[in-house]
Amino acid sequence: MSIKNTILDNLKTSIEGINKTSGYNTTVNKVARFVIPIDQMAENCPFVAGLEDRERMVCRDDTNVRFLLAVYLQCFTKVPESDQQEDVTKLGDDIKTLFESLDLGAYCLSADIIETDLVQVEESTEIGGLIFSIEITYYAPKASY
Repeated sequence: MSIKNTILDNLKTSIEGINKTSGYNTTVNKVARFVIPIDQMAENCPFVAGLEDRERMVCRDDTNVRFLLAVYLQCFTKVPESDQQEDVTKLGDDIKTLFESLDLGAYCLSADIIETDLVQVEESTEIGGLIFSIEITYYAPKASY
């Protein structure tokens, strides 16, 4: 398995650990590396999809290659009108708290939230959420690249 995929799997596993028992505000029901259809979102909320966007080589030397990987975390939850986005805010706060002490493995140098946008999937579904733009910096030994 590639270093990049190991880091993305570690991110998925870390997000799966968001639950009220561990002291978070919400319990994430499903985490995937793809988006599920809207009709399945409602039954799986809160739901987080980690979507790999782009990867670029930042630099290399005789032994290592450093990469910058852009990932979008799409975080969805049910949003009844009475809550006025309260559940979305709680889920967003949980993601931010997770990133304060996130460990994605030895090859990961950093994982940072760059931007956050509020979204509503479709008015009739009462599903809303946040999209986090994430930058992950990691390196790979030149021999494995």
